Amino acid sequence: MSVVKFRRGMLAAILWALTGDIALADSSWFWQNPLPQGNPLRAVAMFGADVVVAVGDSGTIIRSIDGGVTWIAQSTGTTDNLGGISLTDANTGTVVGENGTILRTTDGGLTWTRQSSGTFRDLWAVSFTDADTGTAVGVLGTILRTTTGGEAGAPRASRAPVSSRKLSGILRPSLGDSTMRTCAGDDPSARMNSARVFGEAGDSVVVQETT
Repeated sequence: MSVVKFRRGMLAAILWALTGDIALADSSWFWQNPLPQGNPLRAVAMFGADVVVAVGDSGTIIRSIDGGVTWIAQSTGTTDNLGGISLTDANTGTVVGENGTILRTTDGGLTWTRQSSGTFRDLWAVSFTDADTGTAVGVLGTILRTTTGGEAGAPRASRAPVSSRKLSGILRPSLGDSTMRTCAGDDPSARMNSARVFGEAGDSVVVQETT
């Protein structure tokens, strides 16, 4: 092969690579397999038998309205890993995740709005008893509380009476749940304002939530 042909071949290869890079840069990337996405999922919530929402890494939120037969990926505006979700009806939900991320939707996930959490600590679980009243927990014993759906400023922080440094679960009682009487007494309404918070070491405690 002559030097001229070799140089022409190198130039052609470089030009192809450059134009290929430009084409890739201008194109949109999307998941082909698996569908609708392939990031790890960390939490799931249901409302009724049909509405199911799952959240996971890289800001992933996927939603089903047929009990999980088909799924649609939703735009979240974040790449933070998401670790907890709570639904209060078919359209209203709250998601929490890394770096104090809190996302809220009132339209079934067509739009997710970031709310101020007042912290950069990772949040790994969230639970709402109605559209306004909710609790989120996370690392370093973080417990956040809102009675306004997260709309009016940052949620109020509480000190966690749990030995574990990472809180990762919230269990809400039923009216007949006697396990909540440890701190709520015998008043059913007081028990419904309580929650059992779980840590990574398996420890848990009942937390009385006051407005």
